[in-house]
Amino acid sequence: MQQQRTFYNNILPLNTEEHKDLRLKIDNNFSIFSNTNALPIAGVEFIEASREHAIAFINYQDEGIIPVYILGLRDNENLLLDDNNNWKYRYVPAFVRRYPYIMVEPDKDGKSVVCIDADYEGINDPKGELIFTQKDGETKPTERLEAAMEMLNDFNAQLTRTREFTKRLEEYDLLKEIAPQINLADGREFSIGGIYTIDEEKLLKLEDEKALTLYRSGEMAWIYNHLASISNLIRLAEHLPADAKAPNKKEKSIKKTNGTKKVTSIKKKKVTKKDKETLH
Repeated sequence: MQQQRTFYNNILPLNTEEHKDLRLKIDNNFSIFSNTNALPIAGVEFIEASREHAIAFINYQDEGIIPVYILGLRDNENLLLDDNNNWKYRYVPAFVRRYPYIMVEPDKDGKSVVCIDADYEGINDPKGELIFTQKDGETKPTERLEAAMEMLNDFNAQLTRTREFTKRLEEYDLLKEIAPQINLADGREFSIGGIYTIDEEKLLKLEDEKALTLYRSGEMAWIYNHLASISNLIRLAEHLPADAKAPNKKEKSIKKTNGTKKVTSIKKKKVTKKDKETLH
């Protein structure tokens, strides 16, 4: 999915031979996400995320409707990072937690490949930890890398399930475009455009068979957590700087082609079936 590769400028497939001595230092600096006001979210995250974040839907490039966290009220703004680019809230989105790793699929080979952003500052840091270890004469992933791989597999599976969910919402005609107006005590007004929410009136009139499908799949819970989360826009507005100006009324705060980084192809090494040492 194109949305997955946003923020990854230089995707490098990990290889047990070429990268057996690669060190990686992971910190809580999320500066790479500082200039975006929305990030993709998997449906399974709705329950936890809705307690703190506003969740909406956007029309993302050629992928159609996807759910996102709303991080800011203006373009290129993330209000959930502090001055040191640490996450302010308890729940950190899976899209953020997985960085700098990512799992992608080659064009011809159906296997998913574990990759890393080769431009990540923590790569080959002397204070970093080796991501591979020697065991029984073979190069194997460390426990930390194995945990990252498990997280990537689960996240990709959940994104696939989420795509099925959003397709169902479109099929049932349950989405409507909204432009929430946020009025601050000091008189400033912020209007967020380009986002969609679930039409509760249509939801309540849904045929029994369709409603039962949403209920038994667990997606009905996602729906109501999404609806409840919209009120968190007020909490988000509380993080606006005192001198923050409202966006131009002609501009939409949540862009339909959201993403601050240009997505590039795999530069370092082309993935083929012959790459037996490539990490899957």
